[in-house]
Amino acid sequence: MNRTALVLAPTGLLQELPFSPQDQTSDQVIHEINAAIGCTVSAVVRLTDTLEMWLDEEGIRRQPVNVYATLLARRYGFVHQDYRGVALLATVDPHGVPLGLEPSQTAALRSQLLSLPVIPPIHSPS
Repeated sequence: MNRTALVLAPTGLLQELPFSPQDQTSDQVIHEINAAIGCTVSAVVRLTDTLEMWLDEEGIRRQPVNVYATLLARRYGFVHQDYRGVALLATVDPHGVPLGLEPSQTAALRSQLLSLPVIPPIHSPS
């Protein structure tokens, strides 16, 4: 099965990234996540038991607010801060290991992101 992560930029650009880390070490998975979001130190926000949002840990000092990621997090009850920089959204197994989203999960999350009340709206590359 082709699994993906959704990468959401502060500009509203939403991209799918192949993400199937099952055969990788945890260091390799973190390196892949960090490369996708353009950082060296990442932090995870566990939105649900099965949905994670990864961000630049040091982004609070140098990244623009990601209104889209912030509004998504607020839908899950995370209302106390703004999130900054590029966000990577992926699922997680029962042991806390990041996994790519299944196609149905990707479609549902994409639909949820597209419904965010933000101007300009989320867009995908042409």
